[in-house]
Amino acid sequence: MNIQSTKLWKHPQIVLTILSKISELDPTVIFGNPQVYILKNKNKIVSFAAIKQRLGYQELKAVYTYPTFRGRRYMPKLINHISKRHKHLYLICKNSLEEFYKGLKFKKTKERPIALILRCVLHNSTIKPFSKKELIVMKN
Repeated sequence: MNIQSTKLWKHPQIVLTILSKISELDPTVIFGNPQVYILKNKNKIVSFAAIKQRLGYQELKAVYTYPTFRGRRYMPKLINHISKRHKHLYLICKNSLEEFYKGLKFKKTKERPIALILRCVLHNSTIKPFSKKELIVMKN
């Protein structure tokens, strides 16, 4: 098992996964060709996560493990690797994932960049009533 860091557009398979999983992943992550961390096992991509550079902060986005590899604790390994390299990293997630990220040393935070506040407010006021899933902001 190894973890590599590269640019997103060097991996068309990951770009296609992001675009095909719009209900789970934010497709805007593909713009700007962000840094992506890829966890591979036996040369197969198992999990990936992107780091978007924003004005004054970094955001963890497009956190994904392929279904056939889920339940094997790959994502915690990948996120711990990323957290060691990126301090003060923000993420937006569904409130149902709060405990998962707490286990990876992320905390729900009220101090957050205005862009993250606006995205959460927009989602929680328009989509949450239908999906019952609230978005929250966390920070490592």
